[in-house]
Amino acid sequence: IPFDLPEAESEIVAGWLTEFSGMMYGLIQLGTYLKLYAFAGLFTVLFLGGWNGPMVWPPFPQDIITQGITIGPVTAKFPGLPLFDQEMLNGTLWFVIKTVGVILLILLPRGVFPRIRIDMLLHTGWYKWIGLAFVNVFIALGLLYAGVLGPGGLLH
Repeated sequence: IPFDLPEAESEIVAGWLTEFSGMMYGLIQLGTYLKLYAFAGLFTVLFLGGWNGPMVWPPFPQDIITQGITIGPVTAKFPGLPLFDQEMLNGTLWFVIKTVGVILLILLPRGVFPRIRIDMLLHTGWYKWIGLAFVNVFIALGLLYAGVLGPGGLLH
């Protein structure tokens, strides 16, 4: 299984990618990062509001951009801004900011934390997650028996 935890000495350095070189290695890396970008974009759209920002942008009305603003004897005009669709520019900017944030949240732990050993993974699975699964089952059974869950229950 190529995506399993490495146990061989040569696979500890670069993982399962030690078997590839040249164009195949490059295509696998390209596919990995394309998958990362696609996931981050999809996560942004589904859970972070996509292209919607937390405020109205630009922070001044549209007529100030087209007509200018007078402060004392000086009138400031923004001739280049009406050429751009502000809503599209704003949405693209927010989408890129959120997507880059998701990518950083995915990549930073991979670069900061060390690789997990297989004995640590097995210990966590058998002693922590299996215990939590049993606790979850017993809580669900208790809620079902108490009438909170199930047909006619409070959460039905």
